Amino acid sequence: MTKFPWIVSADELFALRGSGGQPFVEFASALLNAQASVSGISLSLVRTNVKVNLPDGGIDAEVGRPLGGPLQIEERTCWQFKSTSFAEITESVIRSEVAKPEASRLICAGHAYVLCVCDDAPSEKLNALEKLLAKAVSAISSRAAPPRLLGAGHLASWASSHPGVVLAFFRHQLSDGLAFEPWLKKERAELAQFVVLPGRKESAVAIQRHVAHETPPSPI
Repeated sequence: MTKFPWIVSADELFALRGSGGQPFVEFASALLNAQASVSGISLSLVRTNVKVNLPDGGIDAEVGRPLGGPLQIEERTCWQFKSTSFAEITESVIRSEVAKPEASRLICAGHAYVLCVCDDAPSEKLNALEKLLAKAVSAISSRAAPPRLLGAGHLASWASSHPGVVLAFFRHQLSDGLAFEPWLKKERAELAQFVVLPGRKESAVAIQRHVAHETPPSPI
C-alpha cells in the first residue's frame, strides 16, 4: 500500500491484470462513470461494456460529451482498454485496433480515440507509441480528433481524485471509512452551520495572532 490511503500508485494497477482483462475494464469503466458524474454528464451518455468475452468492434466504452477532468478531455471519446504490457502494444496491434468496425466508425464521427494500457513506461516510449497511434487514426480519417494514450501512471493519478473508485478497487479494508468531503457533507447534513461559542472564537483568534509571522508573538 502507498503511504497515503487515498492515493493510488501506478504499480498498484498491475493487480488488475489477468482474468481475461475484466478487472481492468471494470476499473476503467468505473473511472469514466465517476468522472462523468463529477463533470455533470448524464450517465446515459457513458456507454460501457465490461463483458470482455463479447465482440465490441474495438471499443470498450463511449462518452457522448467531453469529460473534462484532470486529463482535460475536450472532445467526445471512444475508449479501448488493454490489460497488457506495453511490450504487446506494437504498431500492427495499434493499426488493427483502430481499424475495427466500431472504432473506425466513431473516429470518423469525430470521437477522440483513447487507448488505455495497464502498464507504465518512460515518456520516450509513451511519446513514440502515441505518434504511432496518431498515424493510425489519421489513416482512418484525416479530420480525426487527436488520439490519447494513457498508461498506468495517468490512470492512477486520475483515480486518486475519485475516492470511491480508490475504495472499490484498491482499499477494501477502508470500506467503512470516508474521505474528508463526504464526511463533511454527512456531518453538516442536519446542521449546515455550526454555532460558534464565544469562548472558542476568542481562543482561536488568540492562537492565530500568536502564530502570525508579521507580528511578534505574545504569551498565551
